[in-house]
Amino acid sequence: MKNKSACFFVLSLFVCSMFTSCNKESTTECQTIDFSTLFDGQPEKIPLKEWAKSIHFVQLETNDSILIGNIRTTILHKDKILVHHNNLSLFDLSGKFICNIGSKGGGPTEYSGINNAWTDDEGIHIFDIANKIKTYNWNGKWIKTEPIPESNIKEVFPLASGNNIKAGYIQNITGNEPHKIYLFKDSTILAKYPMANPFKKER
Repeated sequence: MKNKSACFFVLSLFVCSMFTSCNKESTTECQTIDFSTLFDGQPEKIPLKEWAKSIHFVQLETNDSILIGNIRTTILHKDKILVHHNNLSLFDLSGKFICNIGSKGGGPTEYSGINNAWTDDEGIHIFDIANKIKTYNWNGKWIKTEPIPESNIKEVFPLASGNNIKAGYIQNITGNEPHKIYLFKDSTILAKYPMANPFKKER
């Protein structure tokens, strides 16, 4: 099969974390932030140069070993690009394929599916749909598996503090969830943030 290529355009917009501190007690206080003024009047076009320093197009390598499906997210980490499509694949900044991260399956070093993923110097962290956090090194090899404190957590995000505290997002499908976000470290919940708009699901 001839080599193919995929081209994608990556723009990253970083948002400051709303979590600046946490404690071991639950809290029921909720801060209200008014965004209504942002939507007053007609929308304006904002030139890309006002919020992006540069634009760089990367042509990803594809061949018999790496076929890219629908891209869900991309993560730029130093000199590497992590692409979440059907799998997690790692490329260098020129688009050259490096390796796949882990593999799908039911084994102890495999992941069942990916809710979301993030990176740090330790490696690549996958929040598995089996409600576990699996960590792989930059060669794609499994390092460890961590549990999460609650099974109703649907997405996990690391806080920028670097002390291994994570935020777990709760999806309120039933309307009965009392909390929206958990802050936790390892399997210990440090703080709980209430659901702002609870509802009762009609039968």
